[in-house]
Amino acid sequence: MKRNVWLCFFSILLACLAWIHVNIIVSPRVKREVTSQLVFKNIPPNVRIKPLEQKVRVKLEGGRKHFIFSTMSYDSYLSATPTVDLLGVPATIRDTFILPVNVFVTNELEVTQTIPTEISVEVIPVATLTFDVNIISEGEMRDGLLADPPVLSPAKVDVSAPLEILTKIQSCEVSLSYSEISNSISESREIRISPLLNEENKEYVTITPPRTNIAVAVRKGYPQRVLPLAKPVFTGELPEGKNLKSWEMSPQYVEISGSTKHLNKIRTLVTEPVDLSNFTEDVTVPLKPLFPDHTFELISTSTPILQLFLEDIPVTKQIAQIPVTALSSPQQRITFKDSNHASLEIKGLMKDLNPIINHLDKSKLIKPLSLKELAPGTHKIKLELNSDFSNNIEFALTPEFVTCDISLVEQHETTIPETKENKEPQKEDNGL
Repeated sequence: MKRNVWLCFFSILLACLAWIHVNIIVSPRVKREVTSQLVFKNIPPNVRIKPLEQKVRVKLEGGRKHFIFSTMSYDSYLSATPTVDLLGVPATIRDTFILPVNVFVTNELEVTQTIPTEISVEVIPVATLTFDVNIISEGEMRDGLLADPPVLSPAKVDVSAPLEILTKIQSCEVSLSYSEISNSISESREIRISPLLNEENKEYVTITPPRTNIAVAVRKGYPQRVLPLAKPVFTGELPEGKNLKSWEMSPQYVEISGSTKHLNKIRTLVTEPVDLSNFTEDVTVPLKPLFPDHTFELISTSTPILQLFLEDIPVTKQIAQIPVTALSSPQQRITFKDSNHASLEIKGLMKDLNPIINHLDKSKLIKPLSLKELAPGTHKIKLELNSDFSNNIEFALTPEFVTCDISLVEQHETTIPETKENKEPQKEDNGL
């Protein structure tokens, strides 16, 4: 068994020596064909090249040992490198040039043929502009979560492209979907150009760097927003003789926080109605905002207030059933044709009317008619008030005149004017 092992080692050693002798020492000449990547040299700055071919076929001839040593390098057949030199090619206009393919060989290899020997290269001048990276956000954060403004690194990129393409580029963008975020993120995102380019033009555009890092810090809480206060709602009526001249609200905007679902639907913040029935002068009223649910709260430190400015306005009062009395002699009988009552309409501010109304005695309001000197017959007599009103009060008696018949009686009696109305007891009413 031990003898067979030694025989095996000896056979392997003998085979290796034979391979070395044939391939390295004798090294017969052989032909090989390889496909190599083209290398472009001396490319002008601010230029894009578009070669018709990227690879060429190279036929080589040489000793077998040279091919063996060539394949042992870090790049297969590094000793045969096809190159295209762009030195001296104009870089100011877009054009296509036919350039020769040169193959450099070492290790005693010989190039017998290059396919193709020339290659078509399109030279495209480019320009470079710097763009801010815009964030295109979509969706909303989940309720109860807040996201800080996203931070980009880098926030600017350089875009190189032919001038006719570069002028069409409006912005560089990355997308961010808030609805998919539940924790803080820091991710690398690909930068895209807006508007989107077709595939043909896209290959001429280079973004440096092509990606950016977007970081968003997420924490618990509700979003905040500044909203205008809605016009106040008034209930009740002001006391008689008062009018709401104007109102002022301060501040007109407040900052609140609350559920995203409801916050997006609110355009103005409504406050509790203001009851006007108890106000008689200028007043300042605190306003309490009405929130849609318990998640809302007022962030502003100052409570909104409403200032009400009132003014006095004239009112009209009607005093009805004012008795009309007459001073006559015992021999006269007085009969009113229509009525022996009148009504008085007064108009003015309540501060001027209240003293009159509170101390009103209708029986003394109209001066008694003096009929003693009048002869029997029908007379039209003007009614006069027994007191003078303030200049701020307008008044009108209705009727302005009364018509009465005067006749003589045979026996002495106290004459009381009679009408159809005073034949029955009258119930006094000041008509207010």
